[in-house]
Amino acid sequence: MIRIPVLALLCMLALTNSVNAQTTSPRDLAGTRLAGNSTTSSRFTLGLSLDGGSNYVVNATTADNLRIIGGIQPDAAQVGQAADIFVVANLAGSYFMRNSSGGFVPWTGAVPELLPFRTGVTLTSNLPVDFLTGKIPLTGTFLLFLGYKGADGVLVYTPVPHQISISAPVVVQPNPTPDPTPVTPTIREQATTAFSANISRIVQTNPACVACHVAGGLASGTALRFVFTTNSNHLALNFTQFENLVKSRGRNYILIQTLGGGGHGGGNQFGSSNSQDYKNLDSFLQLVEKL
Repeated sequence: MIRIPVLALLCMLALTNSVNAQTTSPRDLAGTRLAGNSTTSSRFTLGLSLDGGSNYVVNATTADNLRIIGGIQPDAAQVGQAADIFVVANLAGSYFMRNSSGGFVPWTGAVPELLPFRTGVTLTSNLPVDFLTGKIPLTGTFLLFLGYKGADGVLVYTPVPHQISISAPVVVQPNPTPDPTPVTPTIREQATTAFSANISRIVQTNPACVACHVAGGLASGTALRFVFTTNSNHLALNFTQFENLVKSRGRNYILIQTLGGGGHGGGNQFGSSNSQDYKNLDSFLQLVEKL
């Protein structure tokens, strides 16, 4: 049983450094006869192109729509003869032949079992061969062989294959979406936050302003009347009390009252203007002034 010579596989090492990454023409390959007179003037060309044949490369990805373009230049004496065309690829030691349906199927390497890709093709002085058009779904280093069998029935082929590499496409990670420009809270949002974080506690427990400034309390007749936390809307209602009082009497009026001045019946609530609660109230009222 005759097989393709082992020389074809040994040539892989030489090909690694002999094939350029990109050329302007397909690779020129000498032909040899499998039997009979080993001398032949036949030559072959093979090349991988991503642009339909304008340029040739040896690297592509599984996502590329590519063409592997072949060419046969038979012996002059064979021009005009009918011939069978053979297309073979090797990947990791396994052979695949292209059959008449256009698909690549496994081949054992035994020449009697080699199926032609095209039959009865008239040989011209430079016969183009569509080795493959489309995508290659497998990754790895492929060795490509081309051959023909003329009227004498002798297989003429490329003992030194053309080598190409197919890899997975590089996935480009999109640039992360930049964080949106921070939105500066409005004055009302800042004041509402300050009231919830620092002032509502003062109203309820420092000692409780609501002890007097509440409906029915000792200060119920003043302009400042709060509600207890039992009211689900106490934060908004009590905030509004401060807002209205600042608009009608001003920030300083409230601050003086909290230190016991201005006839405040509840006396000094903070001890001094250096206390943190006093400072928090002052900061809050400054925001309310801007509303």
